[in-house]
Amino acid sequence: MRYACRGIDRLTLVCFTILAAFCSALHAEEPNDIFEDATILSPGVLSVSDDLFPSLYPDTILGARDMFGGISEYNDDFEPDCEAPGNGQSSALCGISTNSGEISFAVTGYPDESFVGGHGEFGEYEVFVDAYDFFGDLVDSFSEIRTLQPGQVDFFSFDNFEWIGGTYDAYIDNSLGGDPGDVDFFTFTGLSPGATFTAETVDPNVIEIDTYLGWFDSAGVLIASDDDGAGGVLSLIQGVVPSDGKLTFAVTGYNDNDFVGGHSEDAQYELILTLGAAGDFDGDGDVDGNDFLVWQRNPSMGNLADWQTNYGIGAQVAAISVPEPQGFLPLLLGCFLIFWWR
Repeated sequence: MRYACRGIDRLTLVCFTILAAFCSALHAEEPNDIFEDATILSPGVLSVSDDLFPSLYPDTILGARDMFGGISEYNDDFEPDCEAPGNGQSSALCGISTNSGEISFAVTGYPDESFVGGHGEFGEYEVFVDAYDFFGDLVDSFSEIRTLQPGQVDFFSFDNFEWIGGTYDAYIDNSLGGDPGDVDFFTFTGLSPGATFTAETVDPNVIEIDTYLGWFDSAGVLIASDDDGAGGVLSLIQGVVPSDGKLTFAVTGYNDNDFVGGHSEDAQYELILTLGAAGDFDGDGDVDGNDFLVWQRNPSMGNLADWQTNYGIGAQVAAISVPEPQGFLPLLLGCFLIFWWR
């Protein structure tokens, strides 16, 4: 019994050491919400799993009211030539007629386009109003702070004889309180320069997480972005590995086109990188004459020497990844079976 116990102790130590090593690589360490803090993945790691959590800023909809109290027009997140402050989920309306000198509008939460309270948005916001007279001169500017509650529509009404025959602009800043949502930056390293790649998001739990994917250069400048290129609401970007052998991607949620956390996604995802052979400029899985024709049209895609070296070979598909929790269950079960048998 004394020797059996010693054996179990040694096995316990080995198993838990292995488990700890695997678990330490499960998810990228937060924070990695900005390019400068990107999680640096070790050479050979070609996939990673993480979670997105939503913004705590209210996603607003602003609607202009007519003389009968109905909504004549509304704006969700973007109005040409009438940009709203905030995190990208705030609203703005410009050039709305004051008619008899009255300014009247309503604020609700997304997706309540009927302005009946059908939303779950919560948070503090400030609405700004600029009023113009008949000649287009600014005559008044003011603002008001309110807190949007789930199921609630906020109504605003102001009047002034100086506004008769004029127009007004109204715009919302929704970033007064709360926190932005999650954005995850990852840098894959040790890649073969000139190799083609496909980076895509995967929904491991099949709950339709709606991702938005960005590819950044070594200076943090956005090269390309994609919303639904992988099918459904998942994202996909293809390109060529640069000379430094590194690729940096950011994963965020739908509608966060500036990668600042302005989204409502709350779920797990996987980011998977698949590599092709260097010289496979058309990304079809082999290096042949078609790749040379593609390179001729766009020499900046890669190095012709890569095509010459790898001519005639197929794609090299990535097979090393940061493992998912399910991968540890067989290991853990094996450890306990060893303990039981001893």
